[in-house]
Amino acid sequence: MRSVWTVELAPKGGTPGGYKVRTYQVSAVVDAIDYKSRYVSLRGPKGNTLSMPVSEDVKDFDKVKVGDKLTIAYSQALALEMVPQEAPKKAAAKKK
Repeated sequence: MRSVWTVELAPKGGTPGGYKVRTYQVSAVVDAIDYKSRYVSLRGPKGNTLSMPVSEDVKDFDKVKVGDKLTIAYSQALALEMVPQEAPKKAAAKKK
């Protein structure tokens, strides 16, 4: 398995925030396929399994069979944005 990190921070002076993306590339064996839901279950080189959706952009998905060896790429991402919190409202004065 190979992975690549991408990190981007907000420009200096802008609203604090940024994102981080990790893209994996792995060779795996197909353990199960759900053609209707477009999900595939893969077994990696260390025996770990991973189930994931298959994009509509993947052509010939219907030709993939259990036992086929595939090389796939997938990404995980985290985005952060700092949002100012509203100041607490003052309590109403009690009447005497």
